[in-house]
Amino acid sequence: MQTDNLKNETPTDANNVLVVVLIEQLDIWIEDCQAQADVFFERGMTVSETSSLAMKVAYMNVKTLVENNR
Repeated sequence: MQTDNLKNETPTDANNVLVVVLIEQLDIWIEDCQAQADVFFERGMTVSETSSLAMKVAYMNVKTLVENNR
C-alpha cells in the first residue's frame, strides 16, 4: 500500500520534498510569466507586460524566501 511508504518518512523528509516540488513549480511559473511578458511586449501591450513582469518578480521573491529558509 502507498501509505506504508509514508510511515517511514520523517516530517523533515516530507518538507524537503515539498520544497523541491515548490521550487520546480515556481521556476515554471517564472518562465511562463517571462514568455507571456515577451508576447505582450511584441504586441505593444505595455500594461499587460508590466503585470506579467510583476508576477514574475513575485514568484522570484517567493522562491528566494523558500530557498533561504530551507
